Amino acid sequence: LQEAGFELKRNLGSFHSEAASHKRSDTSLFVLARDFPYGVCEPYFAAELQVLAQRFQRIVVFNYHPGPRSEQPLFAMPANVEVVDVSAGMTLPNKFKAVLKSGLPHRLGRFLRDLPGPHLLGIKTALAYEAMAATLEQNVRRVLKEKGLDLDSGVWYAYWTDHAAYMLALWMRRSWISVSGSRTHGSDMYAERHPFQYLPHRAFIFSQLSAIAVNSRHGLNYLKARYPESESRFWLARLGVNPSDWHSVAWGLPIRLASLAALIPIKNLDLLLDVLEEWDGPALEWHHFGKQPDNAYTHRFMNRANAIQAKRNGLRILFHGYVAPELILDRLKELQVHALVNSSRYEGVPVSLMEGLSLGLPCIAPKIFGIPDVVENAYSGYLVEPEDKNSLAEALKTFAQLKQEEYETFREQSRQLQEQRFLAETNYQRLADLWMQS
Repeated sequence: LQEAGFELKRNLGSFHSEAASHKRSDTSLFVLARDFPYGVCEPYFAAELQVLAQRFQRIVVFNYHPGPRSEQPLFAMPANVEVVDVSAGMTLPNKFKAVLKSGLPHRLGRFLRDLPGPHLLGIKTALAYEAMAATLEQNVRRVLKEKGLDLDSGVWYAYWTDHAAYMLALWMRRSWISVSGSRTHGSDMYAERHPFQYLPHRAFIFSQLSAIAVNSRHGLNYLKARYPESESRFWLARLGVNPSDWHSVAWGLPIRLASLAALIPIKNLDLLLDVLEEWDGPALEWHHFGKQPDNAYTHRFMNRANAIQAKRNGLRILFHGYVAPELILDRLKELQVHALVNSSRYEGVPVSLMEGLSLGLPCIAPKIFGIPDVVENAYSGYLVEPEDKNSLAEALKTFAQLKQEEYETFREQSRQLQEQRFLAETNYQRLADLWMQS
């Protein structure tokens, strides 16, 4: 079970039998998501939702992110899933009024103790959490009243451990709801990724929610070490992807690599350019998929990539832009990609690498955060030292020198790891068990 991505806890008792655990519950599930299914914040929630819809009689997804979104759903929705927009009213005056009504003055002591010190940015971040949680609460309760639903008539699930999870923690503290949980990914878990290494109200959130689903072994250990008083609430509950049809890949030159990430500084794709600028190995193609924001960083990056390609014989760098998640695997097959490469500074657990494993594609990635869950060194790819040009270059050269049979073994092992550890149906059925038994 641990290898499949789910860790049992004594305080939740034993699992039901397989037949009982897959039975539909009469309980409703209320999901707090940023923009699913109209935006791109949660593209991988679609597979999870398909499984959850088998287990809960009714699911209501509350969208709370006010940013740009599509007018039509980007993902197929099960018949028993309803989506409600609760992003309205996220204006400064409304947030201010909501905070005044939320009872903040009565919990001012805890609010002040949670701050990272007398830093204006930290105070601003904490106040923003309070304001967004208070406004979201007003919107959600209004919708529930319109639908004739009680606040405590189902399980509450925040897909991110952000102000939505904080709102649920406040409700649990007030005994308004009985069961709640959240997922943690990367930016909503690792405080080091934020100014002053500060994420608001972490200890309070983790002490109140029924369970916290953690996406990686690294994340689980990280949270247990930082919040030992809430250790029993942390669960290893990995994400998952559906298996892909096996396809043949002709091994030989050029070596074809692919990366899947937005073209932004945190993804550290400059490191790959650093390697390619000095590349003296065999012929190589790099295919990049991801959003390319129209800004100075993107323009500089593209110009540098073109200049490197012009100087290096046998090197091709191709940018394919954004490709929808449901189409990306077919593109990788068509291009006969040999491996995926990742050079990020920060990651949670990259689902793109899981999808690579499902195709039998080895992955070359830094040894950071949750990546070692996906990339076992010399088994499903190569782990490299973070932000180390020489380590990445050495791994690429080692990979390029593989023999046909060695590459095929790599592919088989990569696919096996995905099936053992990141199978969507298995992991999400167990996640549903978690919410139903909490």
